[in-house]
Amino acid sequence: QDQRIRIPQGLAQALLIVHSYLMAKRWVKLGDHEVASRLLTRVATNVSKFPNNKVGILTSAVIECKRAGRNATAFSYAAKLMQKDMRESINEKYKKSIEKLVRKRVKKKDADEAASPCPHCWAPVANSKLKCDGCKNRIPYCIISGMHMIFNDWSFCPGCRFPAKYSVFTSYVQKAKPICPLCNHRVVPRSEERRVGKECRSRWS
Repeated sequence: QDQRIRIPQGLAQALLIVHSYLMAKRWVKLGDHEVASRLLTRVATNVSKFPNNKVGILTSAVIECKRAGRNATAFSYAAKLMQKDMRESINEKYKKSIEKLVRKRVKKKDADEAASPCPHCWAPVANSKLKCDGCKNRIPYCIISGMHMIFNDWSFCPGCRFPAKYSVFTSYVQKAKPICPLCNHRVVPRSEERRVGKECRSRWS
C-alpha cells in the first residue's frame, strides 16, 4: 500500500484468514462468543490451509458455535471431526461432548446472522460476509472484529491505515490492549490525546 502496488487477491485472502484465526482467540478471552464463532467459521471453511492444526481449529469452531447458540453449525463441524483421520486426534477434554453432539443430530437451522448495510449500496449484508450480493462489491473488514465495515462507524489504525469500526476499536482499546492487532501500533484514544496535550501545555505555560 505504501508503494501503491496492487495487492494480489490471494495475499489479501491469506491475511484475512490468518488474522481471523488470531483475533478469534482474543474474542474468546473477551467473552464474545458470537464474534469468535463467526471468525472461526471463516477459518474452518479454509481449514485445508492449516494442515497441521485441522483438528484444533474444528474443535474450537464446535465449542464457540455451541456457546453462541449456533447448534447446527457446531454439529456440522463435529461431524467432520468424527472422520477417521481426525477422530483419534481430538483433545480428550472435548472428545465426549463432541461425540454426544454428533449422536444428537440437530434438526433446527441456526438463526440468521445479524446484518448491517453495505457501505457501497446500503443493501443489508450479514455482518461476517465481505461481499455484497446487491452491488457485488467487496467490503473491507474491521481489523478488530473481522466483520464488514459500515459507512457511519468508520475509523483507521493510525499505524497501518487498515479500517476498523470506531465503536469496536475504542471499546477494544479500553478492554484489551491499546495496540493495533495488525501492526502493533500503540493507539491513543482522542480523549486521552486531548488530556495529554492539555497537561503538556500547562507544564510549558
